[in-house]
Amino acid sequence: IIEPFGHLTVDLINQSSLIGEAEKYTHYGNYLQLSGNAEAIAITNSGLITAATYTNPTTGGRVLISSSNYWMDNLGILGGYIGAGFNNRILAENTIDWLSQESRVIKTAQIITSTTISGSFIAFENKSMTTTIPQLFIEGNSQVLFESIVPINHGNGTFSFTHSYSGQGIFRIIALLDRDYIVWEIIVDELGPTINPRNTNANGSRFNDENFYLIDFIVQDDISGVNPDSTIIRIENSIIDADILFNEEADILTIILNAIDFQTKDLGEFYHLELSISDKNGNTSIYHYYFQIGEPIKTSVIPTSNTSTLIPNNESNNNFDQLTILIFSVLTVIIFGLLYKNYTLRKSN
Repeated sequence: IIEPFGHLTVDLINQSSLIGEAEKYTHYGNYLQLSGNAEAIAITNSGLITAATYTNPTTGGRVLISSSNYWMDNLGILGGYIGAGFNNRILAENTIDWLSQESRVIKTAQIITSTTISGSFIAFENKSMTTTIPQLFIEGNSQVLFESIVPINHGNGTFSFTHSYSGQGIFRIIALLDRDYIVWEIIVDELGPTINPRNTNANGSRFNDENFYLIDFIVQDDISGVNPDSTIIRIENSIIDADILFNEEADILTIILNAIDFQTKDLGEFYHLELSISDKNGNTSIYHYYFQIGEPIKTSVIPTSNTSTLIPNNESNNNFDQLTILIFSVLTVIIFGLLYKNYTLRKSN
């Protein structure tokens, strides 16, 4: 595993048979400016485009443009770059298949309102507009099972649809022809991430008096995803510069606190930590967490009269039992000796 200096791991967007199961890829290069019907498929957190596709709605021709080739070099397809791993290989293999497919569907329009999503597309087979009607599936609220609908056939290989949706979640319309597919997606997300402390750091935890304190939270957002860069930490209502680590696969946010920020209270008193974090759609959640450093404050003890009864411990009882056995053994030997001597004298007489 190596890491090219200055590389980025960039999220892939606009789901299609090109993207498939890949979620991100390795970028090391410049950025793109798009025009015409080019569609971005990779964009950085700061909004810079690193890869895009261009399709010809008349001939079905396709072009993939990427400002970096790290993701499909010898090391990339072996999962050798930190961050993207085998996502690079998936994208490289999908690219070859996507460029060589004989059956193709091309997105031509998308209209989204607060209650409906509409789209249109063109279908090709062997470089000609097809009369075969592509399959159309609906996925709503992240359901696994698909609902199938029939698109409106306008003739000459052109199709369209309109679908109503409600509630929160991720809604997708998928047009499929042979192995090729395209996706219309709308995300309805008005709630921030869910935040909970890990079991090992329950609210009210006590930490030893050390140089650093690590507090773990489970932070999840199944719709838009968590944006760890939005994290704000306050201690006693004052923002502090704490180190943050986020394990995206395990949804674990680790806050590393420096002991220098905890000099205002006596050991054992509670501190108030406020964690603020947003999802990638800008929805923010706040969690209030309380913890102690050092042993808890001891309360004053009120003396009471001693009315307890002294109970011998097991060791004392064992010693007593052993002494009793020893005395019994000695007496047994003495008595047996006297009886044997008396028996011997009688036999002599």
